[in-house]
Amino acid sequence: MQPSPVLRHAPAVRDGQHDFDFEIVTWKTHLKRLLHPLTGSTTWVEYDGTTVVRKVWDGRANILELKADGPAGHFEGLKPAPVQPEAHQWSLNFSNSSGAP
Repeated sequence: MQPSPVLRHAPAVRDGQHDFDFEIVTWKTHLKRLLHPLTGSTTWVEYDGTTVVRKVWDGRANILELKADGPAGHFEGLKPAPVQPEAHQWSLNFSNSSGAP
């Protein structure tokens, strides 16, 4: 009787496309923002709101939309996040509706 051959499976190729799937949901958000960044200021303002993250481009990217309110007013932000599968990297950039940092 001969021993059975050992079957080895190659690991699945991982492109990173699903790295942030856990974020795909609506979140209750609390954030703090430095009121005057890069000035030495230590004054922070706080906001409460909602963050919605959804897949776009058939899962090759996600987009985060944030809306929040606080004593300093209304804040809206947007973060597009496309994946670069060949490099196994995501490109993360954040913008706010006022154009201010």
